Amino acid sequence: MKVINEGIAIGYSYHLTKGAIKLKQYSDNPNKERQIFLKAQKKCLDELFSLEEITTGDIQDIIRVHRLFIADNSVSDEVLTRINDLKETAGYAYQSVVNNHIKLLANNGNSYLKERQYDLVDIREQMLNVMYDNNYKQTFLAPTILIVDYLYPSLVLNLPPKVKAIIAKDGGHLTHAAILAKEKGIPYVVMPELDLENDQLLILNTEKESLIINPCAEKLSLYEKTLPVKSLKQFANYQPPEFNLYLNLSSLINLNSKLIPYIAGVGLFRTEHLVLNNNEFPFKEKQIEIYQKLLATFYPKPVKIRLFDFHGDKRPYFLKENSAEYFSLNGPLKQIYHNQLQALLIANEVYGNLEIIIPMINDRQEYDRVLNYLKTYKKENYLIRDLPKLGIMLETKKAYEELQQFQEVDFINVGTNDLGAELLGIERDSIGDFFANYQLLLEPLQRIADFCARNKIECLICGDIASHKKSFVELLEKGFKTFSIASGFFIEALEEIASYNRKSTKTKKN
Repeated sequence: MKVINEGIAIGYSYHLTKGAIKLKQYSDNPNKERQIFLKAQKKCLDELFSLEEITTGDIQDIIRVHRLFIADNSVSDEVLTRINDLKETAGYAYQSVVNNHIKLLANNGNSYLKERQYDLVDIREQMLNVMYDNNYKQTFLAPTILIVDYLYPSLVLNLPPKVKAIIAKDGGHLTHAAILAKEKGIPYVVMPELDLENDQLLILNTEKESLIINPCAEKLSLYEKTLPVKSLKQFANYQPPEFNLYLNLSSLINLNSKLIPYIAGVGLFRTEHLVLNNNEFPFKEKQIEIYQKLLATFYPKPVKIRLFDFHGDKRPYFLKENSAEYFSLNGPLKQIYHNQLQALLIANEVYGNLEIIIPMINDRQEYDRVLNYLKTYKKENYLIRDLPKLGIMLETKKAYEELQQFQEVDFINVGTNDLGAELLGIERDSIGDFFANYQLLLEPLQRIADFCARNKIECLICGDIASHKKSFVELLEKGFKTFSIASGFFIEALEEIASYNRKSTKTKKN
């Protein structure tokens, strides 16, 4: 069992299947085929726009990625050309075009981009199902644990409340479906060899990595009593004095405002999502508006905003430059970063709680370059406030090996996913499965923490290792006290800190 999203669930097994569409290759009526394609495209886009309006956060971001691909003019032009010139049917033409894109991603050496092929498979199936009216509508009358060959984002988006968990035969941590499952709080595991009939009562317990089939009444009753009911109310009077929990955010839309009294601030705001959701970079004025709203929401708590990070699969599709050159104030996107730095400084003039993170940094020279430009822009824009704190995202092997050069930075965010992948020499998708790998990072993390303590630098542990119960608990036991975590894990993190404090108090008394 590979656990993608943790949790306990009780429900009846159900295999979700759908009949395959048999596509004809040729048609003698190109006009009809064009209409079939264009109508399906419009219907899918309308449905995705409607979903965007009622969803938030990562879910909304993923919907936009799907919408942008379906609306992409270059894809549409390829499809229409095949319909007109090759006399192909709408479905066959669309399948051929999308399959070519899928092959490019499947052959890519980057694990992020490989995972994106499944989004294109999902988009292809959505369009074909609309073209040929092959959509399924399933009603679940009892609590259900859904069993699928592979989990696609569109399925997660439309899951009814009766679906309590998902078991797939294949899947990974980096898929958009996995992100959506985590956002919705649905337990999700991968079990390749699973062989089950429908309507068998199941108890899924990811903590014990167990799947109980047709449990006895006593065991069923025991699990029903232990199903978690999480609420911030139980922490109303609980403020951990030694611990700092920051939030990771991609937008204000996915913010649970009830968390604000309990957080130390925003530990990571990912500005690249301002670009990934659009067809172009936001103008400086628009950025100022977004940053000011963000700073106002959390004032006076610090908000750490990361400069655009287009590493891995975070590259907007309309950019063609080498991703290795993205973050550089002298690189091909230098004007983008210069505009962003100015927008951040101007936005900070009102509230003063901004802190800036430099991503994918390798050496001190880049840090000094950013700092010097900030000084220049402060002067040019006649700004009064002191410069915001400037920190780094420690996520490259080179920066880790030459840690001493960063003695004067204001703070360090440790990007455990990328850093772990580089230090351990494995695919980032593998480090995502940190049940097997996260302990190998404890020694490097301790070295970073010791360095920060000696130099009085704030150190935040970020990434999956900070947002997963098993690794989070071990980090607590190792003495780590400052984390930047996903909002969906926040209540559980508070629970674990409270439990850790109770154990520590009991130990001291004894």
